[in-house]
Amino acid sequence: MLVYYLLAGMVANVALIANIIILLGVMCSIGTTLTLPGIAGIVLTVGMAVDANVLIYERIREETAKGKSLRGAIAAGYARAFGTIFDSHVTTLISSVILMYMGTGSIKGFGVALTIGVLASLFTALVVTRMIFDWVLDRGWLKALPMFHLIRATKLDFMKLAKPAFIASWILIAIGVGYGLHRGKSAFGVDFLGGDTTIFAFEKKADEAVVRSAITKAGIKDPLIQYQKESGQRARDASRGLRHRNG
Repeated sequence: MLVYYLLAGMVANVALIANIIILLGVMCSIGTTLTLPGIAGIVLTVGMAVDANVLIYERIREETAKGKSLRGAIAAGYARAFGTIFDSHVTTLISSVILMYMGTGSIKGFGVALTIGVLASLFTALVVTRMIFDWVLDRGWLKALPMFHLIRATKLDFMKLAKPAFIASWILIAIGVGYGLHRGKSAFGVDFLGGDTTIFAFEKKADEAVVRSAITKAGIKDPLIQYQKESGQRARDASRGLRHRNG
């Protein structure tokens, strides 16, 4: 962002840092444990924040090319990008809330981090960056907003494919939803259906593949196997935690 959008990229990076601070602060305040899926949610949040700033800056570039003043181009850029940014963030927010309330374990952790991150991203992309631009404009420090422009405008008529693309998209959506309804609960894994946790202690560490094969042959689907150390005792061979789908 800094290399391609220069000063505007630096503003985006400041907003991105604020985004991460808000996200981690909220997670700490509600006592959320940071897990690997949670980190994945943070990474996705960073990607969405960068995408939102790219949309805004490209709109500002378009308005500047039309001959508008810098203040007018910035205002129009935010106004024109708002609908797209708001739509993408709300769509992702709906998905993350579903994951948070329907999922368990790692899925829930991903949903919590993504929900907080999406809200923080929406705030920093639309409010924090705009406040910074307005602040420097009011003081007369910003006279121009130069940006690199590697990919020029094309003459491809994408809209002529709008109807076939619309029809093809809805056909794929209908097929996917129909097949998902046909599969029913078999489409859900242990992270959505939950399961049982069983702890076994071994005198000698067994190979995970052997244990997984034996559990699967016993009729238990999707076993999740991991070793855990016993705390507060002498170092023994790791005990094994198993979780499987109910029924």
